[in-house]
Amino acid sequence: MVEQVLGSVGSQASDQFSLFDPFDLPDQVSKPQPGEMQFLSFPLGSDTLAMLSVDQLTEVLTLSIGQVVPIPDMAAYVLGAYNWRGKILWVLDLAQLLGLEPLHQQMGNAASYKVLVSQPDRKAAAYLGLAVMNVDDMHWCNPSDIESAPTVAATSSVSPFLRGFTLSRKGEMLLAIDAAAIFDRMLSSN
Repeated sequence: MVEQVLGSVGSQASDQFSLFDPFDLPDQVSKPQPGEMQFLSFPLGSDTLAMLSVDQLTEVLTLSIGQVVPIPDMAAYVLGAYNWRGKILWVLDLAQLLGLEPLHQQMGNAASYKVLVSQPDRKAAAYLGLAVMNVDDMHWCNPSDIESAPTVAATSSVSPFLRGFTLSRKGEMLLAIDAAAIFDRMLSSN
């Protein structure tokens, strides 16, 4: 669905999708209500849905397993580095970082996965790649509707990286991921 909505760009049309103008989308995407922001939703395993603000998202890539170069002696959630537009993009297994089933266990026979290229701070020149199995849909959500996660639902490995949670228009619970918190964790662990 997102691939249909976003369209392909560049010479690697089937490999990269770009988010140019979130307001120039086909009719399949719901229209915003006053005060709402746009989020991209994605599964983080078989029973966990999450979303990331489009404001923190630069691009969605489709990468094969061999395109990310593993780096020795890094945390298990660091998949490695990828040459993205001449820059080093650190690629993290988002599910594993959050204490969920690692991406390699979710993949089965799949040969590729999606990488959400995030620039949490638009003033900084640094980017981070968040690897997920797939992307789902675009959602409009008022930031005031994002509630703090209850302590019973958010484990200590998840809560530092959450803005909270909300319900989709279909009634599904969506974890609101805070890419800036993940980025801060990466900077502080160096």
